[in-house]
Order: sequence, then C-alpha cells, then structure tokens
Amino acid sequence: MKLLSSALQRFARPKAPAALARGILLDSTPARIYAVGDIHGEARLYRQLEQMILADMAMEAAPGAPAVTDAVVILLGDLIDRGPDSAALIDHLLAPAPRGLRRIVLRGNHEDMALRYLDNPTPDAAWLQHGGAETLASYGLAADERLGYGLPSRQMRMRLDVHLPEDHRAFLSQLPHFVQTPEYYFCHAGPEPDLGLTEQRPRTLMWSRGFADDNLAAPDGLGQRLVVHGHMPVTSPVLRDWRLNLDTGACFGGPLSAARLIPGQMPHVIAAQPGRTVQSPHFKVAPPAPDW
Repeated sequence: MKLLSSALQRFARPKAPAALARGILLDSTPARIYAVGDIHGEARLYRQLEQMILADMAMEAAPGAPAVTDAVVILLGDLIDRGPDSAALIDHLLAPAPRGLRRIVLRGNHEDMALRYLDNPTPDAAWLQHGGAETLASYGLAADERLGYGLPSRQMRMRLDVHLPEDHRAFLSQLPHFVQTPEYYFCHAGPEPDLGLTEQRPRTLMWSRGFADDNLAAPDGLGQRLVVHGHMPVTSPVLRDWRLNLDTGACFGGPLSAARLIPGQMPHVIAAQPGRTVQSPHFKVAPPAPDW
C-alpha cells in the first residue's frame, strides 16, 4: 500500500514550470543597429558584410557633420552549421569588433542542437544530418572512414575534447535568446503569440515556424515594436506587419543580409553575396522560400 501511495504521489507532482528565455533588456534603443540574418558558417561573407556596415556608417554622416562612429550589430543566431567555416567565424566573433561596433550574438536552433550534441554526442544525433558534420569538419575533426561521425559516444567525446576550443564552447553556451528595446525585439525564430514578451520560452524563440503564417497574431505586449528575426529562409528580406525576416539563405547560395535600423526610419537592407555586394534601400516583399 505504501508503494502504491508513493507512486501516486510521484505521479501527482506538478511539472516544473518551463524555463524562461534569457535575454538583454535595453531601456533605450541604440541610435543605430545593424541586424544580421543567419550566417551558417559563411565566415567570409560575414567579414565582407561587416566591412560594408563600416562603409555604410561612413556614408551616412550628414554633409559637414562628424562621421557616424558607433553602432550595435545584432547577429540573429544560426552562426554555425551547413557552411564551411563555422570555427573561423567563431574565432572572428571572439576577437575584438572593429572600432565603433559592438556585437551582440543571439542563440539559434543550430547552436541549440550543437550544445545538446556536445553534452551527449550520440552516433544518431540529428544535428549531424543538419549541418553539424560541416561544423565538426571546420574544426579539423575528420570523419571516421567507416562510421563517419557516428562513433560511439565515448570515442566522440574524446575527439571533441581535442578539437573544440573551450572558449568556443563557452561562447556558444552563454548566448542569449533575445534582445528587447523600446522599438525592437530581436530573436532567432519569433515569439509565441499567446505569451507576453517577458514570458517567452527558449524553444519558441529558437525554433518557431510562425513566420509562415500570414495571420499570426503579435505577442501580448509587443506594442509598436518590430520583431526582427531569421530562421525561415526567404529569397530576400521580408517585412510583414510586425515582423522582419532577414534569413536569405546565405549557406544555400543566397546573400547574407543585414538591416540598418534607426528609430523612426524604415529599415535599409545591406547584403553581401559571393562575387559581388549589393545595397538596396527597399525591401522586396516576397513569399517565404521552402523550408530548407
């Protein structure tokens, strides 16, 4: 009888509340923000885009006025996987930013998958099939001739310990899920409409597919803020109601896109792609591309 009572007590215990997303709350909006879409290991494109941002700052100064010297760059997550240079990209982001730039890097679903794999490197991990193999290769971790990256967990953990720098792991593990200012809300995938901004859950902010829904309601308490995100590849940046999607499929041959955001002004697109650079003052309103 005692065993039955104990079992019922365990069954009746309420589940622990879901963890809240970790983020950065800014009381005032920086005068100039550049939000950058999904990079996915395209380190060369990001370095190119960063130089374009610096050039944009220099060009935007009013005639006779001092040059714009300060801006915040917010990377919207999915730094890694699929592209060839995830390790080089993190090296670049760990180095000091160019003078005048402050970087804030958010966590995407690919960072989430990578961290789960590093905690438990199982041979059948889904991450390996969704760009993780390319990330491991970028660290010089060669695939086994017979098993590829599907080695037993113990063996794989030993290889990871050798090849992945500790500061790279720490960098990934400390990434926040969102940045909120009075004018903008930045995250990787998008907020849950049924929850307030202070009640958002990490999984939703990293994994939501809500951008595909034209009629998705704005989250409670969003006010006049613009949600700026990536995660859903589109052919060009899409501004839809209260949402701006900047994932333009850089790892699939598309451009790496950024938006210059200045309170009170329309967003301005800056994009870098292999072989050429383009700037456009306008957004193309395009339907979402297929879920790659």
